[in-house]
Amino acid sequence: MSKTIAVLSGGGLKGMAHIGVLRALRDLDIEIDEYIGTSMGSLIAAAAASGLSVEEMAEVACSIRRRDFIPSKWGFVRQTVQNALGLGGEDCGGLFSIRNYHDFVERILPVDDFGKLPKPLFVNAVNLRSSANVFWGLPGLDDIPVHEAVVSSCSMPGIFPPRQIKGETYVDGGVGDNLPISLAQLRGASLIIAITLGFRGAAAGAHSAAARGLGGGFRQIISSVMRQSAIAIRDKIESSLHFCRTPLVLLEIDVSDHDLLDFSGIDRLIERGHRLAIEMLRTHPAIMRVLHERAPGRHPAPLHFSKAKFVLDLDRCIGCGLCVLACPYDIFRMNGPRAELVVTNTDRCQQDHACENNCPADVIKVL
Repeated sequence: MSKTIAVLSGGGLKGMAHIGVLRALRDLDIEIDEYIGTSMGSLIAAAAASGLSVEEMAEVACSIRRRDFIPSKWGFVRQTVQNALGLGGEDCGGLFSIRNYHDFVERILPVDDFGKLPKPLFVNAVNLRSSANVFWGLPGLDDIPVHEAVVSSCSMPGIFPPRQIKGETYVDGGVGDNLPISLAQLRGASLIIAITLGFRGAAAGAHSAAARGLGGGFRQIISSVMRQSAIAIRDKIESSLHFCRTPLVLLEIDVSDHDLLDFSGIDRLIERGHRLAIEMLRTHPAIMRVLHERAPGRHPAPLHFSKAKFVLDLDRCIGCGLCVLACPYDIFRMNGPRAELVVTNTDRCQQDHACENNCPADVIKVL
């Protein structure tokens, strides 16, 4: 039996672009059987798994205000004093209290029990004591409220305080693995749809945001923290892709130019996520095959062949094998730790640029 699992990465407020991607999947009749989410991706995954429609998610997202995530200036001053004096209790240890966000997540989720969710959900957090990724929702880890799991997954070190659950301390799952496709493989996925928010440009985007001066020293701090996280996330994702042997569709949504604290631009994030996902999904061979298998009459697999020339930069290839999975015409093959071209010129190409678009190292060019 086929199983399609969506893996949603973190990305702070930029993670709202996931809603647009889910809308694109819905528009193309691509059914998601299970959800795995990290940080902000866990919030969107939880909303989807609990039964919220993409329209309902978009409505909630566009109604978000800064106070739902970040306290007022006086709240920030109070938090700073509490941190300095060690009086903040569970709120101690971050620039901002996470109470507002906690209340927001608890309020919007229609189902708050892992066992009652319409679809399986797994939320990624990191246990600070063991340094291990923990996936709430797995057997033995499904006895806490869904909103608590999401909040623990969003507790970015330095920004929000660590989350205390059952005597253990948890932080943002992205610290360990921002795109945990390994869990999707263990769950027996026949197809993984992995959604990441432009990790190749994430570090540069965070840096440019800081360089523009986002309105004060504390925004500079946030941007610097995000930049460091983006660099670590990029390296971890490339490593995860290298070891993935399940058919995988990588949707890299470029939102690197979005202001980290622009709460007024959420509608644009959602629209961009939808537009970019549609462009990639409509021509991706793996998606075309799934749709054709489910409804051959409704979703034929058109083949528009043309001549093409391929260029592969072997020195920068990371050996993830996604080009082999993306191309059904044996243009690429694995040769030890790297991919190689079987032919450099062919007249049997759909010109959908799936190999190029799904290359996380950006080393393939279709001419």
